[in-house]
Amino acid sequence: MTASHDVQKCKKFVERTCKCNLAEPDGSPCSNQFPVEHYVQTRAQANFLTRDELNLVILGYIQSAALLTTTIIDDRHANPAARNRVTMKYKHRGVSICRKTFLFLHGVGKD
Repeated sequence: MTASHDVQKCKKFVERTCKCNLAEPDGSPCSNQFPVEHYVQTRAQANFLTRDELNLVILGYIQSAALLTTTIIDDRHANPAARNRVTMKYKHRGVSICRKTFLFLHGVGKD
C-alpha cells in the first residue's frame, strides 16, 4: 500500500467519521478528536510492526482494558449488578474511542 493511498484512506475515514457519539462533552463522533495526520502517523507506526508484534500490542491493550469482574459497580447502578458479558473500554492517548476507530488507528480488520 502506498503512502498516498493510506493518506486518502485516512482522509475518507475522518470525513465519514466512525458514527459513534463518544466524544466528550458534546457526544460527537470520537474519530473527530484526532486530525488526519495523527491517523496517518499511527497507522504508519503499526504498519512497521510485524504481524506478531502488532498482535502483541493489541493483546496487551485487550488485557489491560477488558472489564472482567463479575459485578458492575459504577455511577449508573445504585447497587452492584451482575456482569452479563465481558466489555472493553477503548482509549487512545487517554481519550475514549469506539472499536471502529481503535481498529482503524491500528490498521486492523477491514478498512
